[in-house]
Amino acid sequence: MGRVLRLFALWLALAAALSMVVGRHAIDYYRLTRHGVETQGITVAGRPHGQIEYTFEANARTYTGVGKRLEGTQIGDKIAVYYLPVAPNINCFGDPQALFSAEMPPVVLAVFLFPTLIILRLVLRRTTSRRVAT
Repeated sequence: MGRVLRLFALWLALAAALSMVVGRHAIDYYRLTRHGVETQGITVAGRPHGQIEYTFEANARTYTGVGKRLEGTQIGDKIAVYYLPVAPNINCFGDPQALFSAEMPPVVLAVFLFPTLIILRLVLRRTTSRRVAT
């Protein structure tokens, strides 16, 4: 029973660490969905990989963000930007609820699949090495 508990604790630690890395954007989108404020931004530059840079004003300062370029979006277009009033550097271009919904399936898949495969590999390697030794 102790071995199963140790493996579960390892799985849980791996899943938690992976969720913090892979799910970072999902957490931001969730926070923006709950506490975000909508403002108007303007697109200022294209970026590689279908992204676009935008600027917006909050708390008498100008902030910059990068988001996925939506079809038909041109440089100089006015766009909806959401930001956290307590941390305007956390922001997004477009609806944070839609971005959160799109981000969750791959995050959940990665968080459950990779720790499970790592634990399975450890268990199989240990089982195989025991059989070879006997």
